[in-house]
Amino acid sequence: MDYPRDYNAAVDFVDRHAEQGRGDKPAFIDPERTLTYGALRDGCARMGRLLRAHRLEAESRVAMLVLDTVDFPVIFLGCIRAGVVPVVLNTLLTTDQYEYILGDCRARALFIAAPLLGVLVFLPFYLSPVMNYPLEQVGGYFYATTLKDAFMGVVISSHLVIVFFRSHGNPRVFRRHPIRFTVVPAVLLTAMLLSPVVVAAIGILSIWWDVYHSSLQTFGIGRIYDQKRGNDLQVGRRLDYVLNLLIYAGPIVGGASLFLHIANHDRHLGSMPALGEALFDQIPVVANIYSRYATFTLLAFAIPFCVYYVYAYWRLQRRGYRVSFQKVFLLAFLVPVSVVCWGFNSFAEAFFVMNFFHSWQYFFLVWHIEGRNLTPLFRLDRFRYGSQVALAVYVFAGVGFGVWATFPWLSLH
Repeated sequence: MDYPRDYNAAVDFVDRHAEQGRGDKPAFIDPERTLTYGALRDGCARMGRLLRAHRLEAESRVAMLVLDTVDFPVIFLGCIRAGVVPVVLNTLLTTDQYEYILGDCRARALFIAAPLLGVLVFLPFYLSPVMNYPLEQVGGYFYATTLKDAFMGVVISSHLVIVFFRSHGNPRVFRRHPIRFTVVPAVLLTAMLLSPVVVAAIGILSIWWDVYHSSLQTFGIGRIYDQKRGNDLQVGRRLDYVLNLLIYAGPIVGGASLFLHIANHDRHLGSMPALGEALFDQIPVVANIYSRYATFTLLAFAIPFCVYYVYAYWRLQRRGYRVSFQKVFLLAFLVPVSVVCWGFNSFAEAFFVMNFFHSWQYFFLVWHIEGRNLTPLFRLDRFRYGSQVALAVYVFAGVGFGVWATFPWLSLH
């Protein structure tokens, strides 16, 4: 076949169909959206303008870390139409592989899907020698051993305090649970000051509560995806609840990190040798003896439940339930990540990505919900830039607590 010298595959694959009257025909379909040839042509044109606006001329390299959605052909064919070379990256590669490919292809830009943004944010911290600089050489004593650990500690700790702006800063929420938000914290704090046993019990509870809290946040995000698809929020609710608890707690109970969590228990019990000798010193021994049985028991429940989960949702779909691609993607990738992070805890990098995005996502969620309440709460609603100042106070309060909690010389540890 003879092709003109200035042949452009995107024009042939996309524009030709639109010009021949097939502009309203589907070109690409993903579980959530359908992209017609006409819409694809318009998207490719916008992509070309975007590339030119950022001075990406012909034969420049542009990397793509994008999921299998209709956004993929818009970026890929838009680059080809503009003469830019798209370099497609597998979403399952390791950070070392991303580093090699990005350096070798000399990409001048990177398109990355929002759920995969953690990889991009994480790379500078993983690769930079500065972020791995030992803090002991800086001077003083820190809980974190490197700058990367310190940054992670600040970000993770900072999101713990901003919930205060929703629980106590929102009058409607506060009126629903006044005893829980006032009396209960005061009683617990008093008990902790009076009894080291209570300190140990709350320390242990907080470790497992964090697991429960994380699982329910994912559960809630999945329900939001269902709602956006027009599903009844009560449909499949119990199935999702059990599955998310299983995804988070299961790898801990049946995995290698059980001993790490027991070590955390021992740390909280270090100031109470009598209690430890009487009760908790035997926990590692018992865990070592019965860990294999715990794993088999967990698998005996988890495998049939997962099969039933898929079957139950298949039946729900036949009755009109609309499957959310975002929810399926969330759960499909959460399982291996949870097994690696919680079950083995051998990759601190994965731990960083999970907790970092859990934290900043919480920052955005709370501000999105409570931003309008915080401006008048800080008495800034009468000022021209009151909302911006309120946002700065909100962020500073969270980050300040994170610094205070991470660096002991600033706190009362």
